[in-house]
Amino acid sequence: MTNEVASFLNNWANVWSDRNLEEYFTYYASDFAPAGYDSHGEWQETQRERFAIQAMTEIVLDSLEVETLPSGDTKAKFVQRFGAAPNYRSVLKEMGLTSGGPRGWLITSERILDVL
Repeated sequence: MTNEVASFLNNWANVWSDRNLEEYFTYYASDFAPAGYDSHGEWQETQRERFAIQAMTEIVLDSLEVETLPSGDTKAKFVQRFGAAPNYRSVLKEMGLTSGGPRGWLITSERILDVL
């Protein structure tokens, strides 16, 4: 399962790096709304604004840990570097994943555990 999750997350990162906003949204569950957002639609609007103003971004994932939860869902924890070299920012991120969607997984939750 770790390889499947790694492939999914690497594809997600590539879509983000390529600035393909509509495909990026397909990686998320239809009810995805991270902390600070009242709805999925509000989160999408903010992402549209961010994608419109940000320059080239490269997303690099490292140190992936995958855990299957008792519910059958999956938790992925990884280091995410983003930005343009040499000015990367790094965070420790955790994502909740559930089976489904066109790629076999959907992101149901996302949070930054630490800024590195």
